[in-house]
Amino acid sequence: MTTQKPKKAMGAAGDPLAAAAAAYAAGLAAEKAAIRAVEEARRARQAAGEKMRAARDALAAQIVAEAKAGIRQKDILERLAGVYTRESVRRICREAGVEPND
Repeated sequence: MTTQKPKKAMGAAGDPLAAAAAAYAAGLAAEKAAIRAVEEARRARQAAGEKMRAARDALAAQIVAEAKAGIRQKDILERLAGVYTRESVRRICREAGVEPND
C-alpha cells in the first residue's frame, strides 16, 4: 500500500501546466471571436456592395432619364455634386443609347 502525498491547492499562477492550459483556452476563445468578426465583416461588406450596386444602377437610370428629357450635361453634373465626371456621364448615357446634351 502506497501513500500519496496530499496535493497542494495551487492556483494557475503557481502551476505552470494550469497556466499554460489557461493561456491556450484564452487563445482559442480569442481566435474564435476573431473568426466571427471576420465573417460578420465579410457579410457586412457583401451587403454594402449590393446596396452600392443598386444605388449606382438607380443613379445611372436617373442620369439617362434626365438626358432623355433634354437636361444639359452641365446641369446634370452640377446636381451630381462630384459623384461622377463629365466623361462618366457621357459613358452612362452612351451605353443607354442616348447622346448627352452639352
